[in-house]
Amino acid sequence: MTAVPLQRLAARRPSLYNPLLALRRAPVDITATTSRRPVQLAAAQWSTGPSRLTSSQPQPNELLVLPELSALPSGLDGAELRRRAESRGGAFEQLLAQRAKAGNGYLVGSYPEREGGQVFHTVALAGPAGTILGRYRATHLTASERTWPRWAIWRSRR
Repeated sequence: MTAVPLQRLAARRPSLYNPLLALRRAPVDITATTSRRPVQLAAAQWSTGPSRLTSSQPQPNELLVLPELSALPSGLDGAELRRRAESRGGAFEQLLAQRAKAGNGYLVGSYPEREGGQVFHTVALAGPAGTILGRYRATHLTASERTWPRWAIWRSRR
């Protein structure tokens, strides 16, 4: 194994998985549908500069995945990311849900989420009804993310 995969494995934090991830069996989603639905997948990437979230819209039944920190301009330092962090259900999630509804599809984006004195890198999934269907807080932070001031790692089950 090369150095990079070994470094990635060393950065794992299995203590954060329990009880959320069963490593020996596939998790069961009791809310999952049993009917098949065609879904088109797409990923968006924009060059450095301002966010293009306001003009991003999935096609009907498409899952469109946006770049990391989708609503923010690129190149912000940790202090600025912390300043721009917002609460769950805030402007970012509302805009994400509006854009998903406008396209009648699914839209995935991430933002710095503030909860109390902590900031999390949160990924949100919006659906065609204009609602947030799910969220995920990053547990495996990049080297850059670990330098952000007062950055938090998800430690409890939600």
